[in-house]
Amino acid sequence: MIRTTGFLCFLAFLASGCAPSDPNESRYATPIGPLADDYQDRVKADLAHTLGNSEGAIYTFEPSPSIVNMGKRRAGVRYAWYVCGTVNAKDPTGGYTGAKPFLSVLSHNVVIDREVGSSHARECSEGHS
Repeated sequence: MIRTTGFLCFLAFLASGCAPSDPNESRYATPIGPLADDYQDRVKADLAHTLGNSEGAIYTFEPSPSIVNMGKRRAGVRYAWYVCGTVNAKDPTGGYTGAKPFLSVLSHNVVIDREVGSSHARECSEGHS
């Protein structure tokens, strides 16, 4: 009986830390630092390295980046910002290729990972991060 009561108290303790966070306060989350005002420029500069022709690329950004728990996906990074949107770049002939979803992962305002056109990027840009 004592074990059961102790276990239930432990579960109640764990659940007390699971309250939803205020989205306005998440911008200043300490584990990853506040999101810089120029985060979109940082993401664009990083994506420019992966595009064949970044000149004239058109970017759209989802209205609010989100904080995600990276778990064990990246050594040394527990939480990060997910920045989602689309990028429409030009092909070698100068024509636009069509908007592709992207997902950029930032920690302390440094882009540490990115995906363009993946299923994760599509989910993120649809608001399912």
